[in-house]
Amino acid sequence: MGRFPQLAPHGIRGGYANDDKRLLLLAGSFRGRLPAAVGIRHLVLPRVRGNGQTALSKATRGEALRYLAPRCMLYSPRLGPEGFRVLAELVERVECRWLDLGSNRDAIAREVARLVG
Repeated sequence: MGRFPQLAPHGIRGGYANDDKRLLLLAGSFRGRLPAAVGIRHLVLPRVRGNGQTALSKATRGEALRYLAPRCMLYSPRLGPEGFRVLAELVERVECRWLDLGSNRDAIAREVARLVG
């Protein structure tokens, strides 16, 4: 939230006292500005690069699944085998990309816009 303070009032605190992450339900906070539903065309896998350049590059389906599966299972253990199956199907269906996140937020926005545009 420190990087996007304008979103702070919309953040929902997690269930743990020491958890500094927030959940943002943007559709409810910005009614009429976001579509009710969209199809998923890309899986974007962020990698923090600090002061490096922001760039998109192709990720293999194997890389995408190895990146996502542990995070999904660790943070949402109730997903179980069915959740893993759905995740694997999604990875098979869409384009997978690495997004190397540099320190320039405008460059990050440009790369994402280029991908979805």
